[in-house]
Amino acid sequence: MDQSCGQVILQGETGCPKQFTFDSVYYMDATSEQIYNEIVYPLVE
Repeated sequence: MDQSCGQVILQGETGCPKQFTFDSVYYMDATSEQIYNEIVYPLVE
């Protein structure tokens, strides 16, 4: 996972990597508050 460019790259069983791009990505230890403050709050304001 690369947070700087919002990408997740998964290595499949076939050995071919699959790349997915999102507006933002977060590690599993990210809090709901952190995600809200970075994504939702700017939309509400």
